[in-house]
Amino acid sequence: MPKLLLLGLDPSGASGIPDEAALFLADSTLVLAGNPGNPLLEQHFAGRVLEASADRVRAALMSEDDVAYVSVGHPLLDDGLARELHQKATAAAWQVHVVGAPSLLERAYATLSLGSVVHTVVSGPAQPINHPNTALLVVAANVPKRGLQKLVRQYPGAHRVDVLSLRGRSAPAAQTLPLSEVMAQQADVLYFPPLAPLERLHAPETLRWIMARLRAPDGCPWDQEQTHQTLKRHLLEETAEVIDALDEEDMIALREELGDLLLQVYFQAQVAEEQGDFSFDDVVRGISEKLVRRHPHVFGDRPVGSAAQALANWEQIKQEEHASQGKERQSLLDRVPRSLSGLATAQAIGNTVVKVGFDWPDVQGVVAKLREEIDELVAAESADERFEEFGDVLFVLAQVAKWMQVDAEEALRASNAKFRRRFAYMEEVARQAGRDLSDYSFEKLDSLWEEAKLATSNPWGCPR
Repeated sequence: MPKLLLLGLDPSGASGIPDEAALFLADSTLVLAGNPGNPLLEQHFAGRVLEASADRVRAALMSEDDVAYVSVGHPLLDDGLARELHQKATAAAWQVHVVGAPSLLERAYATLSLGSVVHTVVSGPAQPINHPNTALLVVAANVPKRGLQKLVRQYPGAHRVDVLSLRGRSAPAAQTLPLSEVMAQQADVLYFPPLAPLERLHAPETLRWIMARLRAPDGCPWDQEQTHQTLKRHLLEETAEVIDALDEEDMIALREELGDLLLQVYFQAQVAEEQGDFSFDDVVRGISEKLVRRHPHVFGDRPVGSAAQALANWEQIKQEEHASQGKERQSLLDRVPRSLSGLATAQAIGNTVVKVGFDWPDVQGVVAKLREEIDELVAAESADERFEEFGDVLFVLAQVAKWMQVDAEEALRASNAKFRRRFAYMEEVARQAGRDLSDYSFEKLDSLWEEAKLATSNPWGCPR
């Protein structure tokens, strides 16, 4: 029956390897450690210790050979990987022998004034260590250097860390240093206080904290005055700026504009939380639950064969949800948002009513209807009639787009952008001539326009 030795070394280095462990450590015994580069292990084993990688641990547990695992401090208190090995070897009916040593954590708790600070203990290479928002007590003696480096990268260099060293000392030597200096120390234990909000500007919860701070009684007067209704305009503007960045394929602008749009979500949620309606957590929970519920082919056992089938499932589940919540729509058109632009709304209405067969039989029919509406617009005599008939022309034109599988809103946006490019070219020509466009005759402007059409197209005649 194979044996496992879990050996702890005195962190002060005052004592060597106990006799009972030395007998076990024959030349042929595999010796592993979470942090084989620790100077204390180098002192006692002179490079014999191998790092306890996942593959090496797996192979060792499958073999019939004795294994030793070495920690600094007490293996079952100060080393998470030693505890894991103890559990697995015991379950496999190995003989497990533990040789302890004074605990690093015991000394750390006796030295540091943690009080009631909630913290996470990191004591081995296999543990996740991405907790910059929580205080961390790290048994650095048993964590490999690359693990510490990964941890350090999550904090700013100026973050203050408590450093405890015991090697060669009967009592811990403690000092507080900026993180940029910590890796040069021979630390046994490190204490990372949680990051302050302004130290973790990348974290979503920091934006939530900033928003609450701005709305606080001693915050920003303008932010304090905002309501759901006053923020609507900003929500629309930020959405439009995101779309502009997408149209321009400007990734730097897109990153910034997405942040501005995200702020509006946090802002609305903060106002709602102050009024006792709901919190940002409720918003996140709601959309997460909806995504899981409406993707049973991903999170459940309902298979789909295509994107179209996935969309059909989504619509069916949505209707079932509305029915169960007593939110069944009275009209088919209730599903078309009222805050879309007029052109987008017109096309969405057409796409919706076609589901019950209310549509022209072919594209010729809708084109004929467009001609009819244009004739009525031309014949209109009063301002009210022109207003109504012009709306009818746009509505039917949106249905032409639907039949031709053109996104009417995007097509108009593209034409607007094309006009901007050409007009900007005309302005630049006039500017270089030291003139203003208003100085030119219509004939000259028309000529400049034709020139702009050529200048703003690529060699194949496609608009850029």
